[in-house]
Amino acid sequence: MVTDSNNNSLDAGVDCAIAMFDLCEASSVLPYADSVVKNVIEKCFSSRPSTQSKGKTLVLKIIEISDPSVSCAALMEKFSDKRPKIPPLCIETILEGFAL
Repeated sequence: MVTDSNNNSLDAGVDCAIAMFDLCEASSVLPYADSVVKNVIEKCFSSRPSTQSKGKTLVLKIIEISDPSVSCAALMEKFSDKRPKIPPLCIETILEGFAL
């Protein structure tokens, strides 16, 4: 859902993933949390601003319902990314995650 290269499809996929993580029990979605976070960082954080916002919301939702260390580790791996949008957004997401 969150790996599409088309921005409109990616937006819809992120909306669907947010709804899935909101509505499903944590035990049924946690096995997918790590891969979802990595895909969101890779695809959404380098996309347009509305998709970035939705991706950040999804990562924060995953931090809220799962072990934050897994998501934060995936975010910290991207601190050295060459794309200029990703490292600042990763830092911002970690800081907001700690505020939860």
